[in-house]
Amino acid sequence: HHRRGRKVIERNILIHKKHLHYIMTEYSVLKQVVQCPFILNLHSAFQSSNYLYMVIDYCSGGDLTSIEGINNKKLLYAELILAFEYLHNKGIIYRDIKPENILLSEEGHIKLCDFNLAKEGIKDNVRAPSFCGSPLYLSPEMLGSGGVGKAADVFGIGLIMYEIETGVPAFYSKTTKDLYEKISNVSVNYTHHKIDEDILELIKNILVKNEHERFTLEDIKSHRYFKGFDWEK
Repeated sequence: HHRRGRKVIERNILIHKKHLHYIMTEYSVLKQVVQCPFILNLHSAFQSSNYLYMVIDYCSGGDLTSIEGINNKKLLYAELILAFEYLHNKGIIYRDIKPENILLSEEGHIKLCDFNLAKEGIKDNVRAPSFCGSPLYLSPEMLGSGGVGKAADVFGIGLIMYEIETGVPAFYSKTTKDLYEKISNVSVNYTHHKIDEDILELIKNILVKNEHERFTLEDIKSHRYFKGFDWEK
């Protein structure tokens, strides 16, 4: 009795733009992640002579760009963390976290979508090519040439937290050069907005330039902001 959505892709466009690789990546990832309630569910896929079809969960709640207030921010963050924990345990890094890729179901639960930039087969010490994703939501290491690991996804979670808490992106600039400078130095303004002390401390531990000093998903889950939170439930 799921309400279904669909994603329809014209085959000629895919082949012409060499986007076939991206859609095959998405299809491959979605086939592997059916057990996670916080990731968009692929119900079936088929093709006609002109189109590829993917039957996916219908998310009537829009995405994180289209909602004004969130009733339970802590629950939303927790669902995001569990979605990434699930992906990382399967050796998948996402690399494209941004508000429009976090959909909301009718009941207000998150569904992570759009896996065409994901990278599979990533072990803890393996890195994927770095530069991809939306410029506003890049991690500092994504601007380098050394590739990225799972810590880049964690940085993205911190950016989403900051934006939900303040209403503005952590990195915003009029020029790309200035934007990349801010990302590279992790120049985040914490003074313009009143942020609750616990979540502020958590965000500051996530938005850290050195990925080896950055909080891990485990660190985030055990931080005092989530004290008493029932992760199993």
